Amino acid sequence: MQKDHPKKVLQIRYEDLVTSPKKTLIEICDFLGISYQEGMDRNVDSFDKRIPEHHKSLQKNLTSENLGLWKTELTKKQQLVCESLAGEYGKQFGYELFHEKKHFGIDINGFLLGYSYVPFLKIFQKLPIFWKNWMGQSLIRPNFAFWKNSEKTLKME
Repeated sequence: MQKDHPKKVLQIRYEDLVTSPKKTLIEICDFLGISYQEGMDRNVDSFDKRIPEHHKSLQKNLTSENLGLWKTELTKKQQLVCESLAGEYGKQFGYELFHEKKHFGIDINGFLLGYSYVPFLKIFQKLPIFWKNWMGQSLIRPNFAFWKNSEKTLKME
């Protein structure tokens, strides 16, 4: 999109925002055609009690102290999974890969279930309640063991 519409897209890296917040925010304001206001890089008296607990960190001031935490907080397996999913895309934005490329085997059952999930739901929602109940009792519940086994294999070390 940036290639097609360079004047409509501004790419900002998180690392740039937290290491040089004022400079990055000035760049964002210039792009948006608004003036930078002193203090935009700080959250002062902006705490809102309605924000869910898992989003409370958004109310903190920008800081670079958490950069690189993934290196110590994630297991090697978790890092490998992240790089296998987003590594090539991340390289386009200047992020380097820290591990050799690994191939993770495909769980064919999980792949087929995932691929068919949305079309199945679209059809399932249109069925009469009697058929939904029958499918739940005779097809879905008996296969709960598969879901439990799949969940165990996906858990990170």
